Amino acid sequence: MAYIARFLGGWMTQTMYEKCHLVHADLSEYNILYHDGACWFIDVSQSVEPFHPEALTFLYRDCVNITNFFSGKGVAALSPEELFSHISGLPLTDQSDISLQLAELEKSEQPRRRGQHRALEAALFLEGDDDGVDIPVVTS
Repeated sequence: MAYIARFLGGWMTQTMYEKCHLVHADLSEYNILYHDGACWFIDVSQSVEPFHPEALTFLYRDCVNITNFFSGKGVAALSPEELFSHISGLPLTDQSDISLQLAELEKSEQPRRRGQHRALEAALFLEGDDDGVDIPVVTS
């Protein structure tokens, strides 16, 4: 169970953030299916991109939900703040008001937002591709 907690809380959520450029925004034990030895996130239609104005608040809420679920089952898990920082690469401490910290992070320009940075790198890569095939690139 500890492995599953690390897998879901860390690797799967981080992969969704970094490679898919999405924050689930409603992640809980009810939106994770276990089938044939694999975990699957479901109900992703409300997911947002990392540069959405409230993406970091949604990501933190996802971290709280996952941490509370596994901690409630007696599984050692990262704190929501540690998990958030691990996934996003952004500093968050439990020393002060979390909502104020999130508001400041969301307000500031954060080139360190992994998902946003990697999405921009991918867009620039596609724009520079000279294989004769035109690929539409949407950048914001």
